Amino acid sequence: MIDRKWGQMILNGEKSIEVRHFKNQQHCGKRVGLCFNGTSRVYGYVTFINNIKFCPRSWIAEQGQHRVPDEDTVPYGGKAWGWVCADPEWVGTPFLIHRKVGAQIFQKL
Repeated sequence: MIDRKWGQMILNGEKSIEVRHFKNQQHCGKRVGLCFNGTSRVYGYVTFINNIKFCPRSWIAEQGQHRVPDEDTVPYGGKAWGWVCADPEWVGTPFLIHRKVGAQIFQKL
């Protein structure tokens, strides 16, 4: 699940690093479907190819890739990770999935 604004930027190739508060160990190197928050549809696919542990220097240096504006400090109390995205692809027609109940970051399709 991803906020529509950020998901669209990833799928359009405008954003290549997704910022989260933990390392993406389980899905690194895998192609995943992107669902936007509040929906039960897959809008596209992306491959997470690497993780970056942000420090103040890398946070500022990678701003053009993570696209988080106007923040000079690393979020999540300085413990943010960047999930490096590759090969974004929109699906022709978003398709419905059966979502589990509760907050989800990943779900098997």
